Amino acid sequence: YKRQGINAEYGVVEDLKVLQKQKKKYGRYRVWYLCTTARTIRLCGVFIYSFLRSYNCEVWIKAILAKFAEHTFTFLYYTITFIVACYVCYHKKWLWNISYCWLEYPYHIDEDVLWYFLFQGSFYFAALIQLLTSGWNEKIMITHHIVTLLLIGLSYISGHTRVGMLVFMVHDCSDIFMELAKVALYTKADRIKNVCFVIFAVVFFISRLIVYPFHIIKSVLLESAPTAHLTPYGGMKLYYIFLALLISLQIMHIYWMFLICRMILRFLREDMDVKKDIRSDDDENLKED
Repeated sequence: YKRQGINAEYGVVEDLKVLQKQKKKYGRYRVWYLCTTARTIRLCGVFIYSFLRSYNCEVWIKAILAKFAEHTFTFLYYTITFIVACYVCYHKKWLWNISYCWLEYPYHIDEDVLWYFLFQGSFYFAALIQLLTSGWNEKIMITHHIVTLLLIGLSYISGHTRVGMLVFMVHDCSDIFMELAKVALYTKADRIKNVCFVIFAVVFFISRLIVYPFHIIKSVLLESAPTAHLTPYGGMKLYYIFLALLISLQIMHIYWMFLICRMILRFLREDMDVKKDIRSDDDENLKED
């Protein structure tokens, strides 16, 4: 194709030069923003914990209160970020037709999408620090957060922010119900807890085992292949790394779906309540209950 009478290859080179200048100009500021926001997110969790602890209720023993505050915060976070993502992407063509993600690639990153990426990166950075410093043996969640942070960074560097936004939305929509179920667990609202877990299982299956692999990964694998050699800072090598990280997330999704199904079967056979986050390989949650 041609862009305003200029050769397509020349246009792409000029786009890359502008993109590199922008990243040099704002790079240091955005690193500072990332670290500051990560610290702010951790402080928000501490504030919720301190606020709830001020109430002298026998239910709020220290361990349960800490978990309740954590899951209340993450429930609010996932809900707000999903709503913001819908608002940011609603009028963008690539939300409704994923083929537009690769049109005129590499493209300039929209400012609203960029800030959303930085905020999400801050959250997962703070969550990873919390997991590493808490002493919990949550290897699968640590691996998930590391892969997610790598994907966020590579999406920004390689210009795959459009498909990155779709990945965010696919993941956040199910996490909302999981966190709400855990909030209901610590408030002993059993009916709400079980309903939310069932909704979570259904949304998780649709979003992460159908939409994510057969819509998003398929598009990255097939539709983006003709433009993969234009990937900034690495070309085809960076593209293959990006694709491998997406597939590694899908492997974790399959593992978690297996645990969800196993928990549903136990619930049906033994009439058990949902008491543990199935995405964790730690047994500490059982002790709290």
